[in-house]
Amino acid sequence: YTSPATAGGTCTVVYQVCAPAAFTVCDIATLVVTSTAAPSLTVTKTVSQTPLVVGKSGQFYNITIAVANGPTTAAITLNDSLPTGILTSAAATATGGTLLGCTTIGAANLSGCSIDTGAATGSIVITVPVSVAASAVSPSVNTVTVTGGGDTSCPSAANCTSAISTPVLDAIDESVNKQPGISSTTDVSGNDKYPTGSTFTQTGTTCTPAGSLTSTGVASYTTPAGNSSCTVTYQICAPSPNQTVCDTAVLTVNSGPAPVLTVTKTVSQSPLVIGKVGQLYTVTVSVANGPTTAAMLLTDALPSGITTSGAITATGGTLSGCPAASATNLTGCSIAAGAGPTITVTVPITVGLAAETTSTNTVGGNNTASVSGGGDPNCTLTTPCSGSVVVPVVKVIVLPVNDTYTGINGALGNSNVGNALTNDTVGGNPATIGSGGNALLTINTPASPVPGAPVGA
Repeated sequence: YTSPATAGGTCTVVYQVCAPAAFTVCDIATLVVTSTAAPSLTVTKTVSQTPLVVGKSGQFYNITIAVANGPTTAAITLNDSLPTGILTSAAATATGGTLLGCTTIGAANLSGCSIDTGAATGSIVITVPVSVAASAVSPSVNTVTVTGGGDTSCPSAANCTSAISTPVLDAIDESVNKQPGISSTTDVSGNDKYPTGSTFTQTGTTCTPAGSLTSTGVASYTTPAGNSSCTVTYQICAPSPNQTVCDTAVLTVNSGPAPVLTVTKTVSQSPLVIGKVGQLYTVTVSVANGPTTAAMLLTDALPSGITTSGAITATGGTLSGCPAASATNLTGCSIAAGAGPTITVTVPITVGLAAETTSTNTVGGNNTASVSGGGDPNCTLTTPCSGSVVVPVVKVIVLPVNDTYTGINGALGNSNVGNALTNDTVGGNPATIGSGGNALLTINTPASPVPGAPVGA
């Protein structure tokens, strides 16, 4: 028979029992069938730990099916698609029921899984071992739905479905490339997965000095020597009450080659001219593998008779400490770290009589500028990197230039006036006469007179 569909419903089966054929004795009886409540299923999904940790073994989901009014009258079918990046890592197992048809390793869902009919009142616990890959999304949401078992409300009823949202923890190794021998920081949290409120802790380092790591993941360290590396090992632990769930990663700090400085000294003109304004030295520092990782100190003793004539300036770097006008050297001049790739220091100069190149003073304007520091291990205070210029110093150079005039004031015979000094220079400066001038003008050959006109003066 088929029992009534509703709980408490009844149906009857009337039957008789008759003696063997030799007798005509029979009796009639009735079987009353009363339906009890149908099986009821309630499913709950849980996880072995929060958060799930990428790459960690021994993690699993549990599916608990509470059976009321058992035993079940039909198989219970499981519908469970695992989150992205999470696969089964071993065969699922069950207590409280017989598990059938489950895929073993590497499955992305529980397709085919069921619990055989006849599961008693109580709890069926299905354990699904999982592996968590780096592709796992945080949080990972997993939902299981059950059907069958004699519970006609499944799968649509709320008690037939359970979901769990689990954050994922993944401390990921990374490497950074830095200049050697500098203090630096790296936020290691940028590529890690972790629940909000997690704590970062430095657990070891090969960098010297040891440096530190903030609880939010900012590592502070000194980079190693050129073309070498050091490491910072750290762990991320989940917030309370799961603070014992942690993952570890390593930050590798790689240092490239140290900065290399090349110093060049040049001059605005050759020869330098005594008394001429606007003359200058230029110190150029080319930085390879830059920018510079430390301050650079400039040293430059100017030749006898030559002093600074104004403010020393620089491009490509921040200049400080230089002397003002009338200095005989660049004591105190420095360029802050972070300069390059080309630093140009301009030194305006005054050239005095004492600098004149003679048989007894062969130095003239010859000058050497030196640079130490900047992160170049070959440019030190004792062995700086230098650049030199060789330039003579002469007295005033007068450069007169021939002049030609045509009739610029009308017809032939009219008076004409022209400035013969317009294109002449004295010491590189425009030639001027009179009070405050720099030249005396003498007419050696008067202009050829025009008949009837005065001689030019």
